[in-house]
Amino acid sequence: STTSNDIVIYGNFIHDNGDVNATFDQDTHGIGLGNGNNNVWVVDNEIYRNSGDGIQINGGRDAAIHHVYVGRNVSHHNKQTGFWTKQARDVVFSQNTSYGHRPGNSSSGAGMGFQYGPERVWFLYNRIFDCETGISTGNDNGLGFGQDSYYVGNVIHNIRSTGTFN
Repeated sequence: STTSNDIVIYGNFIHDNGDVNATFDQDTHGIGLGNGNNNVWVVDNEIYRNSGDGIQINGGRDAAIHHVYVGRNVSHHNKQTGFWTKQARDVVFSQNTSYGHRPGNSSSGAGMGFQYGPERVWFLYNRIFDCETGISTGNDNGLGFGQDSYYVGNVIHNIRSTGTFN
């Protein structure tokens, strides 16, 4: 029931949180945004070797997080993905770089993506390489009600699909 508005996360090195070799879904993210975080800017950070996503935006069933801008970050070698959103509204991933993500027991190794029906997610001019997949979308599992995603100007290359997602 608590909200935090107008948040800026800028110019940080966020790394080595959790155990990237864990045999279970530890979900220790570099940055985790949850319900009630609104009007958030995550800019110019380097996020790596976390036992979850580099950044996960998780709005809960009612998409209680909205208006999140994630720009010019570098996220690499996390156990799950570089950039991920769940049930949230109005999320923009712009000019980020994601690489070195592999499939495991808790992720398909995507550079970035979403699941559980977020609403209005934008992927703009990102660079993704050396991952299992570029941008991945998952099902809503009845958890989200969102629609509309946009993909503009992304450069995705050197995808190394191994087909080994557990």
